[in-house]
Amino acid sequence: MSDETTDESNAKGKEDIVDTPKDKVVNNEPNPLEEADRINKEKASLLEREEKLQDRKEKMLAEEKVGGRANIGTIEDKKEETPKEYVDKVMAGEVGNEKA
Repeated sequence: MSDETTDESNAKGKEDIVDTPKDKVVNNEPNPLEEADRINKEKASLLEREEKLQDRKEKMLAEEKVGGRANIGTIEDKKEETPKEYVDKVMAGEVGNEKA
């Protein structure tokens, strides 16, 4: 009888024990360590992409400067003449002699 009682108590005890693996998702919540690892991997890939884009941008700007195309398409600001500069041009005959 003691064997039957022991077997019954072991069976009951085993029914109460539920194996819960450590990696099991509880209440649909992700494992915080796995979530942090995923976020870190995303950040690392974004950082690598940003570095590649920055390198491309630097190379492109260097090529423009070396190739003499750095100022193409930019509008130069016209310097406004001061009254003294205008008087000097008039006295030198540079203004008013244009042919229409």
